[in-house]
Amino acid sequence: AAQTMSVKQALSAADNSVVTLVGNITQQIDNDEYIFTDGTARIKVEIKNRVWNGLNVSENDKIRITGKLDNEAFEKAEVEVFSVEKAN
Repeated sequence: AAQTMSVKQALSAADNSVVTLVGNITQQIDNDEYIFTDGTARIKVEIKNRVWNGLNVSENDKIRITGKLDNEAFEKAEVEVFSVEKAN
């Protein structure tokens, strides 16, 4: 099962870990890439349209995301999200 952790912890977790993060999207970078934060740090997340599944969230909505951490050396960590839900 996925382990809920802080974004700061996720940034140093092992590549391919499955992580659950709770926080807010602060910025959309492009079609399916966003900046996500929980107050401890920021991380890039990829959320495809089918994963959103019609869910509408704003920057004020706290969400819970679960996905696979892509954390290769020399590249900024990113989470490939496969589930997203409102957390509040």
